Amino acid sequence: MKFEYGAGPANDNGASPALWLSIGKGSNGEGVLNNVLISRVLIDTNGDGASQGASSCYFCGASNFLTYGLFTGSGFFANFMALERTKDAAGNDTSNGLLLTVKAASTRINAYLPMSSSVPPPQNETGIFTPVGVSSGQ
Repeated sequence: MKFEYGAGPANDNGASPALWLSIGKGSNGEGVLNNVLISRVLIDTNGDGASQGASSCYFCGASNFLTYGLFTGSGFFANFMALERTKDAAGNDTSNGLLLTVKAASTRINAYLPMSSSVPPPQNETGIFTPVGVSSGQ
């Protein structure tokens, strides 16, 4: 997983903070991901960064999950991400894939990222984790 940070999109004159998220199956150790599943998705805030003060940000993680909530209670559009390993019927971690949820100003992702396929997962806004090859309407 790779996070890049910087200014937001041009439609807010780059005044808002933003992140870009990429997820791959591996890395060359120098920041370059390989077998990329999600490629540089913008996680923006659409606020006026010039007029905003400090805001609260929360992170929680372990070896099998990472969550964050950024810019809560501020003039920015708060964003949230949860990434978790898949589980078996007993609730144990598996290496089958990852479950990803992102909610930001212009980005909504609920996806199952299979670790056994090189096909990028579908992105949807339905609130349902949709495996590759299955539309959210099925």
